Amino acid sequence: MFNSFFNSIIAAQQASAAAKVLAYISDAQLAELGHTRATFIENVKTDFINSLQVETAKKQNKTPASANLAGVF
Repeated sequence: MFNSFFNSIIAAQQASAAAKVLAYISDAQLAELGHTRATFIENVKTDFINSLQVETAKKQNKTPASANLAGVF
């Protein structure tokens, strides 16, 4: 629960930072990155949330191996 709350705060900060970037970046630069002014903030937020989900999946799929069983199989 704490992690989801913390991740929500981080996602909001990412969106805020993306909104500030829009003030300094041109439409041509956005086009080079594959974004428009209308979609930039949402795409940044979505990419960040997806990266969090990948990290969570990696942690869930990682199982510790006992040192006693290393090399047995």
